[in-house]
Amino acid sequence: NNTSITLPQGVALNVENGIIDVTSTNGSIADIIKYISKEMGVQYFMYEEPQGNIDIQITNATYDQYLDKILNGTTFTYKTSDGVYLIGNRDLEGLRETELIELHYRTIETVIDYIPQNLKQNIEIKEFVELNGLLITGARVNINEIKRFLRQIDKPVPMVYIEMIIVDANKSHTVSTGIEMGLSKDPVQTGGTVFPNLDMTFSSESINGILNAINGFGFINLGAVTQDFYMNLSALEDNGNIDIRSTPKLSTLNGHEAKLSI
Repeated sequence: NNTSITLPQGVALNVENGIIDVTSTNGSIADIIKYISKEMGVQYFMYEEPQGNIDIQITNATYDQYLDKILNGTTFTYKTSDGVYLIGNRDLEGLRETELIELHYRTIETVIDYIPQNLKQNIEIKEFVELNGLLITGARVNINEIKRFLRQIDKPVPMVYIEMIIVDANKSHTVSTGIEMGLSKDPVQTGGTVFPNLDMTFSSESINGILNAINGFGFINLGAVTQDFYMNLSALEDNGNIDIRSTPKLSTLNGHEAKLSI
């Protein structure tokens, strides 16, 4: 736009190195945009001129930041295309944008219900479950407002991790010892177990061998047993052990109830 533009009355402006300082008292919004665009060498196109006047004081602002503030609260917005700033009503098709806003710390389900109703006006919001995000279509300024709100609620929530051990404990202690001797109708062979439990059967030959081995020590002199004689010797100790049955694990969000049913 090469039309000659003068600084509106009641407006003080300073532009240096792409930074804007502007003070306006009841200045025309359209005229201020035109003048600043000319001073900064910015190409722009207005579908229609923003109406109304504004009182504003902005310092150390870029061109985009300036437009965000001066158009905030109006029905106008802007977007850039090939380096040209397009300015017009937010409902114009050419000025509507679409952006996917992904959440990082919470699932997308029910998030739309938490967005304030005034932020959802004049925009379209759809859930994109596969990417855990919201697909938003509307004016850039409205999209930015929703984006700022979502960043405030998209915070990491502490997880509580619970690990349990469920056991069956059988605490028991049994000791069994004994000697059994007698006469058998059938021949008895020496045999049995020594470890872990002692359970031995001795034949008459083994018993006579033991007796012969100890005869002659001092005054000990024992006679032999008959061939059908036998002896059983047993000694058993049993201690109950803890049997681990299961180790379930639970996780839940901080402040939420977790239930376990077995």
